[in-house]
Amino acid sequence: MYDPQVYGLLGAVLLLHLGTLAYVYLRRSRSVERAGDTDTAADAADVTADRRVDTGPSGSEEGAIVCSQCGARNEPNYRFCRICVADLPGRATSVDPAGFSNAA
Repeated sequence: MYDPQVYGLLGAVLLLHLGTLAYVYLRRSRSVERAGDTDTAADAADVTADRRVDTGPSGSEEGAIVCSQCGARNEPNYRFCRICVADLPGRATSVDPAGFSNAA
C-alpha cells in the first residue's frame, strides 16, 4: 500500500518525538529535585494567598451587596458577583443586558 520508506520515516519521527518528551520530563524532574523542599513551601503559601477572597474593609462601601455564595462585597449596581459570578440577592435577572426579555 505505502512505500516502506514512508513507514520508516514515520517511525523515525515517532521515536524522535518520544525521545524529546523523555528528555524534557527527565530535565524537569531533576530541576525539581535540586530545588529542594523550600520552594514547595513558598508555592503552597502562594496558592493559599490566591484562594483568599478580597471582601474589602467592612463598611467601606455604602450599600454594598454581599454575595451569598462567596461573601464578597460588590457595588450596588452589580448584577453578578465580581468573584464567583453568582446572581446577587435583590437583583432582577429576567432581562439581559441587551434589553431582551426571557419571558416567552
